[in-house]
Amino acid sequence: MGDFGSSPEWKLAPLDGAASPSRHRKVLGAISTIAAVALLSVVVWGFRYHPGYDETVPGDAQPIAARVTIGGAKQYEPEGDFYLVFVRERQDLNYWEYLKAKWFDDHAEITKIQKGSQPASRQESLCMMSDSQAVAKQVALEKLGYTLSKKPGVLVSAIADRSAPVAEALECGDVIREVDGVEITELSTLSEVIGKHAKGETVRVGFDRKGARKEADIQLISAPDGRPILGVLPSLIIDYPVELTIDTGAIGGPSAGLAMTLTLLDELTPGELTGNRRVVATGEILPDGGVEEIGAVELKAVAAKNRDADIFFVPTCQADPKKYPDALRACQAGIQKARDNAKGVKIIPVATLDEALRALVDNGGDALPDISKN
Repeated sequence: MGDFGSSPEWKLAPLDGAASPSRHRKVLGAISTIAAVALLSVVVWGFRYHPGYDETVPGDAQPIAARVTIGGAKQYEPEGDFYLVFVRERQDLNYWEYLKAKWFDDHAEITKIQKGSQPASRQESLCMMSDSQAVAKQVALEKLGYTLSKKPGVLVSAIADRSAPVAEALECGDVIREVDGVEITELSTLSEVIGKHAKGETVRVGFDRKGARKEADIQLISAPDGRPILGVLPSLIIDYPVELTIDTGAIGGPSAGLAMTLTLLDELTPGELTGNRRVVATGEILPDGGVEEIGAVELKAVAAKNRDADIFFVPTCQADPKKYPDALRACQAGIQKARDNAKGVKIIPVATLDEALRALVDNGGDALPDISKN
């Protein structure tokens, strides 16, 4: 018979569903790891995913006078300043940049990227500024009575169609010297030589790039009216009687034209065009003294206000109300928003350089003196 003198040993087992402390820690650790991985994946996705938007925000307004160097004429030093103004752009935002711009940036403009659109390259933007400077110099000197002469050749200000064959051969800043062996002395010569061909035909173009002569065979495209063209925006090369240099650094685009023209006039003449005020100006200057519309005036107004500007010149809305009513309304809305964004700054729309000069006199500035050099 068995030994009944010893009692059996009993052990309590954990109830179903109850976890030991170590098992509990393992489960929490696993959940934490999964959550961390998921969060990291979302963060990485947000940086990699691009919803297809660009952002434009206010930049800065900067005085131009200190950037100007003049040789061959007396340079005056006015008390007041003209300021150029610019915006900052960020292209193809990632998801986190998009959310920040949409919800947290007070003065950000977000625009949907249009399918097939190609933003201007950094080099093209700088070329636009260079071309704007050239026009500003021309307009200012002609306003003061200087006689300007043209140099032979045609300057490529920009590539009009970056999908055209010319984009593979020429770039802004190149100087076209000949086409099919014919010397190009001015714009009319270029049009005449190109006009002898048809769309799709190839011409041999000789051009200068940074002092080096180059050649390229370029296939022609057609303009909207059917004329054969290279597909560039050409401009004259001016021989200036006065050496004028404006150091705009890394600032690009054409919209500082009016501001640079006013600055040159102020620097080349006695008196105070600004009336000792801070005058910010935006608008592309045209060879005839007109002021072309530009965008983002409402954002530039913020930069002008941040610089404590007294006056802010903007281009007059010029779209034909019958042909382009939407463009006209958008321009008018932009100017109204500029006034809302820069209360205390006198915003004056102008269509020409002469209108800006008259507005300066009306606001306490000196009239432009007559110092004709003819």
